[in-house]
Amino acid sequence: MAPRGNTDRVLGVALAALGLAAIVAAQMIDVRFLGDPVGPKPFPTVAGAVLFVCGVIVGLRPGPPVDWPSPARLGAIAAAAGALALYALGMRPLGFVLATAITVAIAAKVFGARLIPAGLLGIGFGTALYLLFDRVLEIPLPKGLLAGLFG
Repeated sequence: MAPRGNTDRVLGVALAALGLAAIVAAQMIDVRFLGDPVGPKPFPTVAGAVLFVCGVIVGLRPGPPVDWPSPARLGAIAAAAGALALYALGMRPLGFVLATAITVAIAAKVFGARLIPAGLLGIGFGTALYLLFDRVLEIPLPKGLLAGLFG
């Protein structure tokens, strides 16, 4: 049994590092829209800052000892982390809708959903988020393999 302080510190440092990485990566984005002088930097910068602050809070929070997750649960966590990595790599070739659908379906499966409902949830989320960002907020997203459907 590992003390909670140690596991929380590890998680807190990891979250804070990811937050800082997101902030740094956001500053390298240099895409300007005609009507938007700021560009797409604010959203990932704010998300990274929130992630950093949450990591610091988790890392500094004291607590009683807890058990580490079981090997099966650690495998599920690794699958979810892998899905997020594949999400980043698959965004351009697959497009936003497919990459999001696959990632959400994997996450739902990790949390115990059955395969078909997880897949339907992924398709619904991918499509709804695409329509929200692309059509309502007018933020262009990669269309990938489904360019004909969402063109």
